[in-house]
Amino acid sequence: MDEKGSNGSGGANGSGGSRGRDHDSELRILARRREPLTILAETARAHPAPALADQMALALPIRDYLRVLHKHRLLIFGVVALTVAVVALVSFRTQPVYQASARLEISGEIPDMANLRELFMQMPTSDDFLQTQVRILESNDLAMQTVRALRLYEQPEFALRKTAAASGVPFTAAEEANLIDAFKSRLRVEAVRGSRLVDVHIESTDPKLAADMANTLADLYVENNFRKKSESTMQATEWMSGQLREMKTKMEQSHEALVKYERDNQIFALNEGQNVTITKLGELNHEVTEAEAERIAKESQSQLVASRRLDDIPAVAQSLLIQDLDRRLSMLKGENADARSTLGPNHPRVQRLEQQITEIKSQLEHEKLQVANRIESEYQAALRKEQLLRKSLDAQKTEANILNSRLVEYSLLKREYETNQQLYESLLQRLKEAGISSGLRSNNILVVDRARQPQVPDRPKKLINILMGLMVGLVLGAVMAIFNEYLDNSVKVPEDVERLVNLPVLGIIPAVSSINGGAPRRALPGLRSMPQQASELATIAQPQSVVSEAYRALRTAILLSTAKQPPQTILVSSGQPREGKTTTALNLAITLAQRGDRVVLIDTDLRRPRVHRAFGLTNDFGLSSYLAGNSPLDQLARPVAQIPNLFVITSGPTPPNPAELLSSETIEGMFVELRRQFDFIVMDSPPAITVADSMILAEHADGVMLVVHGAVTTRETLKHTTKLMTSVNAHILGVVLNNVDIRSIDYKYYYTNYYGDYYRHMLEGNTYGSIPEEQEPEEQQKDLKMEG
Repeated sequence: MDEKGSNGSGGANGSGGSRGRDHDSELRILARRREPLTILAETARAHPAPALADQMALALPIRDYLRVLHKHRLLIFGVVALTVAVVALVSFRTQPVYQASARLEISGEIPDMANLRELFMQMPTSDDFLQTQVRILESNDLAMQTVRALRLYEQPEFALRKTAAASGVPFTAAEEANLIDAFKSRLRVEAVRGSRLVDVHIESTDPKLAADMANTLADLYVENNFRKKSESTMQATEWMSGQLREMKTKMEQSHEALVKYERDNQIFALNEGQNVTITKLGELNHEVTEAEAERIAKESQSQLVASRRLDDIPAVAQSLLIQDLDRRLSMLKGENADARSTLGPNHPRVQRLEQQITEIKSQLEHEKLQVANRIESEYQAALRKEQLLRKSLDAQKTEANILNSRLVEYSLLKREYETNQQLYESLLQRLKEAGISSGLRSNNILVVDRARQPQVPDRPKKLINILMGLMVGLVLGAVMAIFNEYLDNSVKVPEDVERLVNLPVLGIIPAVSSINGGAPRRALPGLRSMPQQASELATIAQPQSVVSEAYRALRTAILLSTAKQPPQTILVSSGQPREGKTTTALNLAITLAQRGDRVVLIDTDLRRPRVHRAFGLTNDFGLSSYLAGNSPLDQLARPVAQIPNLFVITSGPTPPNPAELLSSETIEGMFVELRRQFDFIVMDSPPAITVADSMILAEHADGVMLVVHGAVTTRETLKHTTKLMTSVNAHILGVVLNNVDIRSIDYKYYYTNYYGDYYRHMLEGNTYGSIPEEQEPEEQQKDLKMEG
């Protein structure tokens, strides 16, 4: 191991110096080759392009439903077949039922009919009136009349004793109720929208009986309507005859009282006197109003005089003499002021001007007093005028009241006589009209179409029922399919991963069984005979197979998972056992070694190790031996004979305390040394949810790759595993969908939309996008030479 270690160190130094250049070269090689599986890995890591994302955002909901329906198509077909079979059986075993229909025209009723012309008048028909007639056609009395008229109680459909009517025994209340319910259950009445027509539909297993019931019901309805109108007319005639006799007596008595009052009170002259009195009363009322307004105006000016505010009186301000005196006074005051300023106060001119000012002021005050006295006189005159007019108005009111008292009594007597006279004439007219209408056989209901014996049963409608059963079966099957899909909480497609944990899908590894079972005739050579052990090392046993291409795509995704350089230490883990993490770690390490890089695969599952079995190695010493201090580090990495550049560190004997060993400081020194010796370190770890070993090892890894068993691992398991790794600040590179059944509808739906038909080409035996792995180092060397 010393020699390997020195070689490994030298190889590491050499490869470490040129690692960046090799990585860039491989990227250019991959870009020129454009392997579809490489594109798969790149696309799974990145988000879709904006245009494609927009299209998928619109198409995915409908496609999801179509996928679910296609996936559960057998269930849907079974539900549809069962539903159609049941509906068809019931339809063909049901006794045929016939429906007969009669049509009636119902016009609005004519309230009063006095002549033959009104007999043919068409009155408007309201919706409320039509609905009322529909309810009458559905009434219990009309139903019982039809039952008795056709002796329906003797029909087998109504299932009542046949001797009830023949023996004269009346029906009991329960029997009548049963007969009415049985008849009305077969009856359907509906008004034709936008017309005066009403259709009467009756169903029966006997077509002739159905027509007879519809016609009899229509005839009885018409007859009952006519009878009701005739009886109401006769009742109205009798009532109006009695009222007419009473009204005639009242009219005569009121006329006698009116004549007597006119004679006693000379009522013949009352109207003329009433007009004169009322007119005079109105004129006096108008004059009092005007006098009161005039008095109020004078009183307001009188109040100004009393308050000595003569200048505020309008008459003072409007007096021409006062206005002239004010102007003269202003002029004298101005001249006096000028003279005093220039001549002095004792100058004769100044004294003369002051004397003139005094005289004008005296005249001005005298004129104002004259105006004030005149206003006071006018106010007193207006007050006296108002008082006189009010006395005259009161006297006229007294005279009008006396006249009105006579007029009230007269008006009452006259109104009573006129009212009695009008009522008498109206009753007499209505009595004559009732006599005319009773002689005319008018009816507002007409049978437009009588029911005819139906030739074809109304139900069951076998074809329609089967079609409805087909539709119900489809809906019910679709609902059951969607419900079953809702109950399935496993992770099936990359979209589930991105939606649940927001992590990229690094690769999709198809299940070997799905390839063998899906296209046994078109599979690649030797694929059908691949044993279970060889499937774990598919990249060696079948380098041209679909599974090998998938692992190489995973390798490319790992190399492109970080921006500057790929992760050197990779931890492969899963949430639960048997999800394929060991197989994924094995093939990832092999594909990395096939690039020419030195790779060490460490089996860190100290509880249930499997790596040594895949390569046929012993497990008597390994990682646990080194951590326990029983083995040196330079003896741990054992080369794999079939694969150059690949070394394996087995787990070693199972220790009693795996977690404590993995948490020791010794393992840190081991990783430091391994990083110096190897280009890539791949760790196969135990399940993260079961034990804490994976979370401990995640601290030493540059990136963590989670393996999910397609259509088996639950969403809760994936989310919980991601949460555990995130809690220790692990750098999660992405998720690998392992053991995917590419024949399933879920996967076909996904890869058809995202990755084209690559797997279909591979299953058909084509080598679309594949290049023999042996040529890769040569191509790398050519590219490096071209760069030089």
